[in-house]
Amino acid sequence: MLLSALPAKISDDKNLFLSISLVFAIFLAFLGIIDELLTLGFVGLLVVIVVIAITWKYPIFAFLINIGLSYFGFFFVSRVLRQDIPLGVAVDGLHFFALFIFLIKGKLKGLETPVGIFIIVWIGFVIIQAFNPHLPSITFWLIGFRSWIGFLVPFYLLYSFLRENREGIKVVVVCWLVCGFFGALYTMHQEFFGYLPFEMNMIVSDEEKYNLLWTFGRFRKMGPFAGPTEAGIMMAINALISLGVIYSKGFRKRIKLGCSLVFIFSTMSMMYTGTRTATLIWIIGMLIFTVLTRDRILIMGCVVAFFLIGPVLIATGKGGAAVNVMLTAFDPDDPSLQVRLESQQEIREILLAAPIGYGIGRNNNDITSIQPDSTYVWLAILAGYIGLILWLIFQYIIINVGVSSLQGREDENWINLKKSILTVAIMIVIAQYPQVLFGYPTIKMMYIICLAVLSLGSKDQMTKDIVS
Repeated sequence: MLLSALPAKISDDKNLFLSISLVFAIFLAFLGIIDELLTLGFVGLLVVIVVIAITWKYPIFAFLINIGLSYFGFFFVSRVLRQDIPLGVAVDGLHFFALFIFLIKGKLKGLETPVGIFIIVWIGFVIIQAFNPHLPSITFWLIGFRSWIGFLVPFYLLYSFLRENREGIKVVVVCWLVCGFFGALYTMHQEFFGYLPFEMNMIVSDEEKYNLLWTFGRFRKMGPFAGPTEAGIMMAINALISLGVIYSKGFRKRIKLGCSLVFIFSTMSMMYTGTRTATLIWIIGMLIFTVLTRDRILIMGCVVAFFLIGPVLIATGKGGAAVNVMLTAFDPDDPSLQVRLESQQEIREILLAAPIGYGIGRNNNDITSIQPDSTYVWLAILAGYIGLILWLIFQYIIINVGVSSLQGREDENWINLKKSILTVAIMIVIAQYPQVLFGYPTIKMMYIICLAVLSLGSKDQMTKDIVS
């Protein structure tokens, strides 16, 4: 792939390419002797050039790179380097570069789909927000506008690629689950061997983060993610996506075996994060996927898992505390639930006072003392009840498009994977009630994958060679 992305003369002459590589290696070694910082700068420039070259030839490469960045970019920049590097700007830039390539090649698609049309409507609403009288400064709007554009516009990139290269869904899903597998492994490493020294230093130096992670006499685990909430929800999602691969008949046995490990490790890691929302959507997702597939083996597996996995974790002592945290999600007297209910009256007053909200891009703390632990509440405050209604319509459109795409004739190699992606879309819709989700890069990326795949519709059939 790399050679084919380079200029034709170089890709055709491997000896020339190897000679140039050797010259670069000698040059880097020489720079290393002179100045290490200069070497790093040159390597960074070289990486950027290579990424741009490959993206020019294969625009979807930008999306795959950003999957990896969404999983491990925060970990490396924030936890290892302890630097505030704007990775989001680089991610958005790469996405828009790939979109530009599709545009100039005349292959940009998606505007004709219900999801694509509504994204334009939502962006129009965001533009209207620039005239919101409650905005103290246009700077806030610019921040919010960039955030929404960077979040939703990549739908057109992925959808355009999948329309032209339907087998690409396998590439995207496998890339996602490979990253998910290593994310789950690292979460389990934290559970069984503890946080690494530099991670523990970061935790104990921040009282707020320490209080967030230390609950019920144990540390919640967060893997390579920004926090335990993102980690738990992503592990629940990855478990369902891996089930979709396992039950898709066209995938090779070794891929299915790998996905079986992803399912087991993701489910265990989800419990170690102590995220109750993740537990709820995992249970709901398993039920929905079971109903959609009507597979008797899966039904029996769910029953066995329910009655065996929890007791085994408690009996071994490793995970008993995690199970106890999960059980609090079903307690009607849970303190966090009571706080949410008490805040509803103040939220009503805010909604009535500002029909289009107090302005996207603003900090919630500048508006109200309520901490919006819900995407819907967060949107209601910043975009008003008009924005909230529009967003709820969007969620309905997504699910309706997904359900409709299952009603036509589908290839048996593809249908169960699409059912798992529809299940994940429903899980994300539900998870928006108890959590503010779209500040997490991995969840935004998975949301876009759901939108693009479900928008393909049953008329865009996957043939057997797609997953062979």
